[in-house]
Amino acid sequence: LFRSIRETDTAYRTGGDEMVILMRNVDPDNVDSMSHELIKKFKINLEHQIKDLPQDVYRGVGISAGFASPAENETAAEVLARADKNMYDDKRLNRIAYRTR
Repeated sequence: LFRSIRETDTAYRTGGDEMVILMRNVDPDNVDSMSHELIKKFKINLEHQIKDLPQDVYRGVGISAGFASPAENETAAEVLARADKNMYDDKRLNRIAYRTR
């Protein structure tokens, strides 16, 4: 994950296998394209790291993502809650999910 983000971004583990990436200095009009580019980079890095693992060790990794930009007067907790909801919505719709093997 850390190889996939920009130097100005910060990644945080929020629990288990869930991560939050704080992307600074993002034009709201570019959030979708930047988010999809992040997933693309993560996919490439992940495939490179797991390519030599035997199938009995490695069963598969899924990526689901939800994105949210802060609205005026919105707290960090509200932005995170919205991003989390968006992730579960996208997971159900399988729009941006990525699964290896």
